[in-house]
This record gives sequence, structure tokens and C-alpha cells, in this order.
Amino acid sequence: EDLDPIRQCIRSILAGEFDVVLFMTAIQIIHLFQVAEQMAAEGVTPARLRAALNAMVLVSIGPTTTEEMEQYGIKPDFEPSQSKMGFLVNEAAQYAGKILQQKRTAATDPEPSEPATSHQVPRVAASTTTMAGFRDALAPIDFLHEISSSLAAEPDSLHLVLERIVAFVTTVIPCDSCFLYVLEGQKDGQKLVLRASKNPHADVVDQLGVLMGQGITGWVAEHREPVALASNASNDPRFKAFKNLPEDHFEAMLSTPILCASKVIGVINLQHRLEYQHTSHEVRLLSMLGFLVGAEIERARLETENQLLANRLETRKLLDRAKGILQRDLGVHEDEAYRRMQSESRQRRKSMREIAEAILLADDLRKSTQPPK
Repeated sequence: EDLDPIRQCIRSILAGEFDVVLFMTAIQIIHLFQVAEQMAAEGVTPARLRAALNAMVLVSIGPTTTEEMEQYGIKPDFEPSQSKMGFLVNEAAQYAGKILQQKRTAATDPEPSEPATSHQVPRVAASTTTMAGFRDALAPIDFLHEISSSLAAEPDSLHLVLERIVAFVTTVIPCDSCFLYVLEGQKDGQKLVLRASKNPHADVVDQLGVLMGQGITGWVAEHREPVALASNASNDPRFKAFKNLPEDHFEAMLSTPILCASKVIGVINLQHRLEYQHTSHEVRLLSMLGFLVGAEIERARLETENQLLANRLETRKLLDRAKGILQRDLGVHEDEAYRRMQSESRQRRKSMREIAEAILLADDLRKSTQPPK
């Protein structure tokens, strides 16, 4: 409704009154250049605006905004480690001064260096030391509200709950890797199974199991104590390497138990590629998260187990009904009916439940087309 503020912003950009410009959405770039085109009577052109912007420090909140900026011929100097306003402002404050000095030096250099050929926009590393303890401006009450709202949401499957927890933890404590293990199995054969990961690991999630006491993860679960290693984590005597996990070569590690009703039900591991000194605040914070999410993880795990048992019972009922139909129609014994269903399952690459449902559907269709007696 009022375009005067953005017009004044464009005038200030052209006058060189700003040092840093932060873009938080792609639509901001579109609107900026649209209004600039309307100011042609003042001598404003997209080319002048583009040149003025490229002389400043430009920060984009993420890839989508970066792509739109490049469409208009302006390139951001970097993206923040996380696409959130708090990280954008914090990291712009840390790095903009140095970048601006480099730009101004290059502009006055009589023998400028060769321009960079890479078009990739730098992104601040998530494990940057200067980000230690920064929580995206979440005040303590905001933090508690955020996690309580997450836990009070509609019940989800175990994997969705764990993925939500991983996403929340990695927002609160910047890291390069986050693993979430859940303790499963009977008392004599319990294992910590990797159920969620910040980085994609389709080959090991739900497959990798760690025994109690095995590696740092098993040690944390057995002793119910956190472990914080600032560097050379793989040299710790408790450490155990696992196949296909590049995180085994990361420098720093923070591991805390997840508890529910005084029982260990899992472990959260955070890792950093570079050396990282975890503050006492971060250790306490992750330990507190372990207490807070424990009951939700246990509820989701039990709910998932109940659902699996219910599905197995339903499948068993369908198989029994399908076997009865085959016995009646083909005049075979129960074992033979089951073997025929197994054979169809292998040949058609369908589950036994799908074969049973097909037999029941065919029987229902046949009954519905038969003339009444």
C-alpha cells in the first residue's frame, strides 16, 4: 500500500549509504527491481541498482532466494549455516566486515586478481566455532514452548517422532551430524538401534545395532552419563568404528542418554567435523532434551509395536480366510492351499497379504455376480 519505504531504500542503495543487505525471501528481490523500474524518472535503472548492490555485502537466507538473486544478476557473498533469521543476522554480523573490506580493496586495486570461476555460493559451516551456544535467539521460555508444542502434537509413528526430535536438536545445537538410537529387544539381547539421522544413511538407519557397553554410544547407555569429546573422538578408548559411516572420522562428539521413568531408552549423538569444545551449557541442554523427549519416544515405540502386532493379526485372519476359500474351491488340504499361496507370492512378487486379499476379492466378486437362488 505504501511504496515510499522501498523507494527510499533504493535511493540509499544507489547513494552507497548501506554496507550490508540481507535478503530473506525470493519475492523481496522481485519487488525491489519492480519498484526500481517504476523510478526511471529519477534516473534509476536495473543496471545501476545491480552495480550498487554488488558493491555491498549481500547475504541470502537460502538456495531459493539465492537462485532468484542470480536471475537478476546479483550474487550473494554467503548463506547462513541454517536458513533462519537469527543465524542470518548473527553470521552477517560476524563475517560482513571482512568481506566488505575485501570488496573495497579489490575495487581500488590497480591490478585486480583473476575473478573466481566458481558460481557456488559459500555457506557458513554448521560447526563454526563462533556459533557455539547460539540458539537462534530462543529465550528459555520460547525454547520450552517450542519443545512442549512439538511433544503435544498429534501422535505420530516412531520414525516421524524421531525425525522431529533430530530436527529440533540440530536447530538448538549446531552440528554436522546427529544420530538417534533407540534401545530395543528383550533384556538379555537388548541393542541400541540407529533409528534417525540428520544426514541421509538409508543403508544403516534401522539396520545398525549397538550392544549395551559397545562403543561410546553403548557406554553412555550403560553408565547413563554424557560424554563430550572436543577432538580426536576416534582415539577415545571407548570408541568403536562402524562400516559405511563417514561420521566415524569426525573430530568432536557429544553423546547423552535418553531416559524415561529412570530407564535408558536411547542415546543422542552429536558430531562435528572439526574440533569443537562443547560448553557446559550445551551438555546440560542436550541432557535435558534427553529427559524431555524420553516419554514421547517410548510412547511412539510402544504405539508402533502395537500397530505391527495388530497388522500381523489382521494378516493372519486374511490368510486363514483365503486358505479356506482355496480348500473349498480346489479341494485341497490346508497345507497345500498355503503352499499355493506362497508360490503365487514368489512368482508375482507380491506379499502373502496381497495374495490373500486378491483371493478374497475374487470370491466376493463371484458371489455378487451369481444369480439369486
